[in-house]
Formats: sequence, structure tokens, C-alpha cells
Amino acid sequence: MANRRTMNGKSDLLAKAVGFGVILGLVTFWEAAFHFRWFNLSLFPPPSQFLGYLAESDFSIGFGPERMEMHTAILSSFVRIAAGLSLAFAFALVVAIAVSGSRYTRYALTPLLQFLAPMAPIAWIPVGIVLFGLSNATAIFIVFMGTAFSLTLAAITAVQGVSPELLRTGAILGATGFKKWRYVVLPAVLPEVFLMMRLNFFGAWMAVLAAEMVGSRDGLGAVILIGRESSNPNLILIGMSLIAVSGFVIDRILLFIQRRILWWNPSLQSQAQ
Repeated sequence: MANRRTMNGKSDLLAKAVGFGVILGLVTFWEAAFHFRWFNLSLFPPPSQFLGYLAESDFSIGFGPERMEMHTAILSSFVRIAAGLSLAFAFALVVAIAVSGSRYTRYALTPLLQFLAPMAPIAWIPVGIVLFGLSNATAIFIVFMGTAFSLTLAAITAVQGVSPELLRTGAILGATGFKKWRYVVLPAVLPEVFLMMRLNFFGAWMAVLAAEMVGSRDGLGAVILIGRESSNPNLILIGMSLIAVSGFVIDRILLFIQRRILWWNPSLQSQAQ
């Protein structure tokens, strides 16, 4: 067992090293292509240039009341995605329990959920603007609508897939009524629902950024919008880089939460390494 863990640890370290090496190689090639003029990259300045621009601007853009700090932009996007995903996660669990507890509720809601689930988050942007205008609520609404229905279908499938033997064992041990849902069903379905939430995260992340680019005054999407309006490739690439790094960090945060909440599930623990 110890040898297997050591081998897995070495393989994981090797995979991370290879991934980092590929990124480093691409950045090096980008820098070389720009400085030696291998290609016409006037609209694609290398990291050394746009990161230098970011440092020279004191990690902020705009002037006066329109001035926006980069950490504020990152935090704004993070709050929107966190609020939307949290609401979608809670909605999925509540509806899945309600649907699984009544066949009439299942007959009424399942077709509607199946109809709405395939809709891309970005398709909800016009609806969100009509309902909430250009506000935080619009971005949160888009994240929620883009993830809630697929999460709910996954939760329903997970609830229906709970082993009858597990339910019977729980009943023998006194887990009936609310206790059945709290101590048997919920722990059984959480891994699948949480995994589905992580898979939906990137689509929701792109949607909230697109919503910010429509007309928001803060957020990472707004950084790219300002760069486009001012024809500033440095600012556009800064926004793109921050989006990529922030998305990676948020995914790692979700993995950390997964390890903490679902510590008892060995399959998800191995995925979280």
C-alpha cells in the first residue's frame, strides 16, 4: 500500500511537472517570436510586455470614478459565480428530494427540467438584462439558470440510484423519515451532484464573464470590454490571463471543498489530488 501511494505521488508530480513545462515552453516561444519578429505579433504583446503594463498602471485601469482595481475586478467576478453556483446547488438538492418523494411532482417537473437543462448559460443573458438590467443580479441569474437544471437532473438521477440495500440498512438502524434523507440519501448523492457542479463551473464562468462584457462596470469581463473599446491589446491580454488564472484557482478551491466535505468518499479523494 505504501509503495502504491509513493508511485501515485511520483506520477502525480510528474504530470504536474510536464503540464508546467508545456506552459513554460509556450510562453518562451511567444516571447521569442515577438522579440525576434518571427511573426507579426503587434496585436499580441508577450507576457513580459502586458504584465509590465499592469505593474506600471499600479494594477488598476481607468481614471477618477471609473477607476477599477484589478483585485476588485477578480473579487466581483468571484462573488457572482459563487452566489450563482451556491443557489443552483441548493435548488438542485431541494427539487431532487421533492421530485423523488412524489411521483406526481416527478411527472410535472421532469419534462420542464429536461427542456431547460440543454440551454447554454449565455442564452440567458438577454433575459437577465430584461429582468434585472445591468446589475450584479443579472450575472448571478445567468449562472443560476445555466447550471441549476442540469444539476437538478443529476441530483434526481443520483437519488433514484441510491441502493435499496443501503436504504434498508438505514431503516434497520433507525434512519427513517427526515433521518433517512439526512444520513443516508444526502451523503449518497452529494458526490455526484458536487462533481456535476464542478463540470458546470467552467460554462458558468464563461457566462458570467460574457454578462460582464455586455455592460458591467466591474469584473474581469469588464476589463476585456474596456481594453476592446480603447483598442488596448495589453489590457485585453491582461483580462484574458486573469480569467484563466482565476478560473484555475476557483477550480482548485472547489477541489479543496470537495476533499473537506466528502472526505469519506475514496473515489472523489483520488480525483482531487
